[in-house]
Amino acid sequence: MLFPNLTVFQNVLFLIACVGIFLLITYIILVCSGYIVNHKLITSDDIDNDNENFDVKTFILNAFTIKGSIFFLAVFTVCGFILSLFLTLWLALVIAGVLGIATALLSQFFEREHLAATNDLGIVNQRVPAKNQGTGKVILLKSGAEIIAESEGNAIKKGRLVIICEKNGNKNIVKKYKKGSK
Repeated sequence: MLFPNLTVFQNVLFLIACVGIFLLITYIILVCSGYIVNHKLITSDDIDNDNENFDVKTFILNAFTIKGSIFFLAVFTVCGFILSLFLTLWLALVIAGVLGIATALLSQFFEREHLAATNDLGIVNQRVPAKNQGTGKVILLKSGAEIIAESEGNAIKKGRLVIICEKNGNKNIVKKYKKGSK
């Protein structure tokens, strides 16, 4: 027994909390030193954007990758241990579980970024018709996300490198990329 005045479960929870905190600190150090590169969930926070590739299921599943799981483990076990000192065990675990899940979801929420921005490069995946004659599809080089795009001028063939020259609401206006242009 680590602490004789605590229950066996509280001792185990304390040990797991120490491991969770150690993992969290190690993860943060590795991210800050550049050994782990965060892969962001590529979504748009524009609610009325037709180009969003975001759904709740994907968001929740992405929240429980390594980073989210470490946040969950650390918060759940630390809160579970502390709350078990003052509340009944089941209530402490329920509250700690909710706090752990909320922390994992919040850590994922802050990783969101826009799908496309002006000056992003992409490759035409589906022919982009001439201006005001419809839309095509472009795969962004930075994120691999597929967006719907309109041409600034003439039609653009599949496979061509394009640059987003304007964002007008949910429209991504693209033009052929020429080296040195932006």
